[in-house]
Amino acid sequence: MLCEVYEAALKQYNIDYLDTEISQDDLCSSAKMKEHVGRALKQKERLQVEEGVKNALEQLRNKTAWRVDGTLREFPKFEARDMWFDYPRHVLDTTGVLKDIKLDDGNKAPWQKKKKSTAERKMERMQALETAYSACGIDGEVTVSDLAEYLGTSEKTVRSRVKEHKNFYIDEGKVGKKL
Repeated sequence: MLCEVYEAALKQYNIDYLDTEISQDDLCSSAKMKEHVGRALKQKERLQVEEGVKNALEQLRNKTAWRVDGTLREFPKFEARDMWFDYPRHVLDTTGVLKDIKLDDGNKAPWQKKKKSTAERKMERMQALETAYSACGIDGEVTVSDLAEYLGTSEKTVRSRVKEHKNFYIDEGKVGKKL
């Protein structure tokens, strides 16, 4: 999109430079096109081009990429389509830029995501308890209610986590660290 803005400016202000100095590869590189515009246009013209670039960047920020895939009950599965959402419409990606994008796990359905093992969940609970103890221990003694508030859980949950952790103990509502 930026390359198109630069190319249009060169067509408008210096068509001879566009025809003689710019290769097809350069037409596809916004960095190269910016260099060419810097060489071929006057200061006043470059300022107008920069306004066009700002508008193009704003439009790019508002676009999102989508991959549409699906299965129809009585028909064969159709090929996935890559498209841009440019409010208020979806436009097919004709450049092929989106074809190589790898989807992240955030797009998977909940039943397709890899679940954490029991050991991994236990390790996370232990690390969270240690972090909470360190944060709450800055002012001095640490209570069960302090940890519950910090972790966003109930006091009963904190008590069971402290019991599960081998380096902590509870004595009259106060949590301490074993030596």
